Amino acid sequence: LATSTRITHDQFSSSAQSYSQALTTIPRATTPTVSASSVNMGASITINMPRASSAFDHTLTYKFGSATGTIGSDLGTSKAWTVPLSLASQIPSGTSGTVTITCKTYNGSTLIGTKTVTFKANVPASVVPTISGVAVADTNSSYAAQFGSLVQGKSKAKFTITAAGAYGSTITAYKTEIEGKSYTGATPTTAVLTGSGNVTATITVTDSRGRTATVEKTFYRIPYAAPKIATMDAARSDADGVENYEGTSARITAAFTIAAASNKNTSSYELEYKLQTATTWTLLDNGSGYTFNDEIITDGIFSIDSAYDIRLTVTDYFGSVTRTVELPTAFTLIDFNASGKGMAVGKVSEVQDELEINLDTNFYQNVQ
Repeated sequence: LATSTRITHDQFSSSAQSYSQALTTIPRATTPTVSASSVNMGASITINMPRASSAFDHTLTYKFGSATGTIGSDLGTSKAWTVPLSLASQIPSGTSGTVTITCKTYNGSTLIGTKTVTFKANVPASVVPTISGVAVADTNSSYAAQFGSLVQGKSKAKFTITAAGAYGSTITAYKTEIEGKSYTGATPTTAVLTGSGNVTATITVTDSRGRTATVEKTFYRIPYAAPKIATMDAARSDADGVENYEGTSARITAAFTIAAASNKNTSSYELEYKLQTATTWTLLDNGSGYTFNDEIITDGIFSIDSAYDIRLTVTDYFGSVTRTVELPTAFTLIDFNASGKGMAVGKVSEVQDELEINLDTNFYQNVQ
């Protein structure tokens, strides 16, 4: 048998030499993450890049709609990025969209790989359309030239609204509210304005995102009412105005008002007369003024044998009103016409072959 050899424990002591070998780096692209799944445009979001090796660096880019850009290069493990508010222009009819972040991982100049992450970007509530101007004008240029303001009961207001969307949105609707009515369009025309004094119109625009903006426009409506004849009477009188049924003069009492319309209204009146059988009027008196309350005495121009019409015409910028009263013949209980075939009761007979009655009459028996 072969002789065996015994190896002692000391031959394998801990003092033996050790051996180490560095492992080959396995290329692995960084998978980015974001600090929030949703963020407002104009606010900041942090992009985290947990790299596999400290030798790696990163380039970040973004894409939103057709908008692209570089967030940064030679980046380490994180990057705070303010989402551009200008990205809202990519969604003119929307309020949110998806941003794609692309992370390229490099080892020196060598591209290790590419990974992406997404988040939702919101158009902030502060992004709304704007109304930069509201002009108000009278649709009747002659009214505007005369009065310098809109006129109650006469003017129609035309609005010209200047508005714009924000970051790509467009204006889709206009609404103007005034005097309890609503109008649409960028240049609406109101009905005739019924009120006076200051009035406030509320203008609202809506854009393609459904966002709105509202402004108020205050303007003045000049108070106006049509001329009004309150009193118009005529009676025969003496030359001094004392009532006399057989006088050849007349005492004419008149009262009227014309709206001053901020003292820009025109005003005039004419007092005329004619024989009731005539067609041509003769001027008695005229003048101007916003109010009149007086008596006019005429001197000896009215024959006692004739009846007359007396007419008052009051005129302002917009039109005229008239009132006509009768000045009867002189009073006599019974008068016979010179024709021998006419007769009048309570007045002078003016018409041949007729019975004229100028007294209240009661019949106590049947009339055939």
